[in-house]
Amino acid sequence: MKKSWLIILSLIVLFFLNLISGCQQSTEKTAESNDKAARTTAVYGNKSAPSGEDLRKLIYEQTPYQEWALWPGKGKLFKGMEPHGVYVTVYVNETALESIKNAKGMAYNSIVLKENYSADKQLASVTVMQKIKGYNLEGGDWFWVKFSPDSKVIDEGKVIMCLGCHTGAKTNDYIYTGKVTAKGTPAHSTSGDDKH
Repeated sequence: MKKSWLIILSLIVLFFLNLISGCQQSTEKTAESNDKAARTTAVYGNKSAPSGEDLRKLIYEQTPYQEWALWPGKGKLFKGMEPHGVYVTVYVNETALESIKNAKGMAYNSIVLKENYSADKQLASVTVMQKIKGYNLEGGDWFWVKFSPDSKVIDEGKVIMCLGCHTGAKTNDYIYTGKVTAKGTPAHSTSGDDKH
């Protein structure tokens, strides 16, 4: 009889130890999750990391990019290069336009949008750079998105191909279309051709 009680008591003790251990692990995971959420909130405000869908809503619905200014000194359908289009048109939001005029690098919330056209001047894609404080320290805080002609997100985030190429214009705040910093030298020809 003593052995039965001893076995039952041991099982009860093990049960409570497992229960306490599980609660402690759950509390640690919750604390870790809360800490990560706090860091994200500090960087992005009250929302999570940027998304291509949020940017799509902004540039197609809330503030249609076709109403923005063209890149200063560039017209529509000027000669581009791969990986963009044979022809490109570059739009900038007000923040980016002011940044270009000030030549001190692109301010946070700058958006540079490029319509990429084929040789027969058909829209092939839309590529966008949005500067977001704290998003991408290794890439100048740029968030990249590529949209299909019908505005579906194809690629987004810290896109390796974008970052790999635009790193060549790091001294010009990762921008090739034109000069945006006093020391920057965009990689484009004097004929107005655009590298990226």
